[in-house]
Amino acid sequence: MFGTQDAILVTSARDKSLIDTEFPRIPKFIVPNGVDTSYFHPRSGPPESHTLVFTGAMNYFPNSDGMMYFLREVFPLIQKEVPDARVCVVGGGPPKHLAAMASEAVEVTGFVEDVRPYVDRASICIVPLRMGGGTRLKVLEAMAMEKPVVTTSVGCEGIHVVDRESALIADNPELFAASAVELMRDHDLYRRLVENGGELVREFYEWSQVGAGLEEAYDQIMESRHPRQAQYKSATTSGATNA
Repeated sequence: MFGTQDAILVTSARDKSLIDTEFPRIPKFIVPNGVDTSYFHPRSGPPESHTLVFTGAMNYFPNSDGMMYFLREVFPLIQKEVPDARVCVVGGGPPKHLAAMASEAVEVTGFVEDVRPYVDRASICIVPLRMGGGTRLKVLEAMAMEKPVVTTSVGCEGIHVVDRESALIADNPELFAASAVELMRDHDLYRRLVENGGELVREFYEWSQVGAGLEEAYDQIMESRHPRQAQYKSATTSGATNA
C-alpha cells in the first residue's frame, strides 16, 4: 500500500504515528477533517435540557460498540441523578442488539436524511467511542451547532480540544456520567464549552482553513520533488503580488 509515494496525508497525529512505525522515511502531513459551518450552524429555539445525542453510522462497529458501552454502563448512572434524561442514537444500520435497547428514554432512529434536527433538539452531544481512527466529524458538527461535547479521549483524537475548555473528556463510565450531569446543571460551564468549541471550529476546522493547510502540504511536496519548479512558482507568485 505504501512505499512509493512522495507523501502521505493523514487526518490525525495518531494515524501519522502508526504509519511512521512502518514507513518512517515517507513525509507525512496532517490535514484534519473539517466542517461546513454554513450547513452546520445553530438554530433558533431552546434545546431539550436533558437530552443527549449521538450521531454516526451505526453499522460501523466503533460507533455501535461505543453506544452499547454508553447505554449499558454510563446512561444508568446519569438516570440515577437525572431521571428524565433521554438519549437519541442517530444513524443508519443499528445492529439488532442496539435497536433492542430502545425505550421511552432511548430513541434509536436508524437512518435519517438530516441529522441536524436531532442535534439541534439535544442539549449535549456525546462521543463515547473506545476504538477507531481518524477524526470525528460528529464532534466538529456539534461544536459548529453550538452544542457542548462529552467525549472519550479516542472520540476526540485529531481535534485540538482542551478538557473543560472546549469539551469534557471522560474515559470511564463514572466520569462520563458525572460530566454529562454537570453540564446539565452548570450553565457557566455549558456556555464556556459552547463558546470555545465554536471558536475552535472557526479557527481551525472550517473547510477554508483546512484547504489552506492542504495547499501548504502540496507546496511542500512539490518543492521536495521539483525544487526548481517550486522556486519559479514562488518567484512568479511574489512578482504578481508585488505588481
